[in-house]
Amino acid sequence: MKSPKVILAIVLSGAIIVSAQSPEENPFFATLAEGYFIDAEAHYTTLDIGWNISDYTAISLQMFYANKDNDDYAPISLEEQYTGIGFNIKNYKQIGDNGGVYFSTGAGIAFIDAEARLGNDKLQDDTQEIYITAAVGVQESFTENLTGHIALRALWFNDYTITAPGFGSLQGPEHDINFGIEIGLTYKF
Repeated sequence: MKSPKVILAIVLSGAIIVSAQSPEENPFFATLAEGYFIDAEAHYTTLDIGWNISDYTAISLQMFYANKDNDDYAPISLEEQYTGIGFNIKNYKQIGDNGGVYFSTGAGIAFIDAEARLGNDKLQDDTQEIYITAAVGVQESFTENLTGHIALRALWFNDYTITAPGFGSLQGPEHDINFGIEIGLTYKF
């Protein structure tokens, strides 16, 4: 067990770090973005909840959801849903008074729910796979607390396979790396 002096030192260190931020520059933010993967023809949503660790770098917990309907492997159709959670880091470079460019990268685990249909027969399979994502975009500050962005995103999933009698084997997703375009808003608390 830590002594009271060590605990007090940790608390004071944390207070010094927090007090180093000026009151008008709260480091916490949330970003919500909606996008479309062009290759996979799938809509996706991301939510980042994070912390600006410096003027130009942020880290966040990133969650995403994507839904892919009616991938046809005649005569089999496949519907896939991806729900992911991971960590993301973003680096930002200001250009002008209110705008800038950024690059972000992240990794995590995706929970995949796949459903294959052959006539009236249905196979449902759930799995978890590793994913890696990267985005490059431009952003513009509308107010002190609200920023908008538009970005290009790449998302890679580890391969997975669905196998069942009567269905054979189906490998998904169709593209190992999916490329998308997104638009979003960030609110600084």
